[in-house]
Amino acid sequence: MNLKDPVPAYNGANDVEVHILQNLLEEAGIEAYVPPDADSNWTGGGIPAAHTPQVFIEREDIDRAKPVLEEYERLIADREAAGEAAAKAKPVKITCEECHKETAFPYAQLGSVQLCPACGAYIDVTLDDTPEEQRVMTRDP
Repeated sequence: MNLKDPVPAYNGANDVEVHILQNLLEEAGIEAYVPPDADSNWTGGGIPAAHTPQVFIEREDIDRAKPVLEEYERLIADREAAGEAAAKAKPVKITCEECHKETAFPYAQLGSVQLCPACGAYIDVTLDDTPEEQRVMTRDP
């Protein structure tokens, strides 16, 4: 560590998060350090607050790091909000061309290909007006 006056800039939720933040800070030209105890070989088990992964920066870089950390937190909050909204959205109902059974898929699966739970045919989970027979691919023999 080359930091002269290190201060913790961020308490991460896990080891991966602090390394991501270290990279983001360094890309912004801010020297950042993650102590070796933030590695995945931590053996402290489930002791509460015994291991808090942290990213350290120079005290003089606090003001420069603040917008980087705020943007990271905003992106995380946006992702969580999008996930919650998708989880609360109405399911997408698709009728299988093979067995003609209607299945409700979670909105989060919109745009994906899923298997019909009744017969195993491939079903394109979509909301568009494409005719049903063009949205469903039969399974391989």
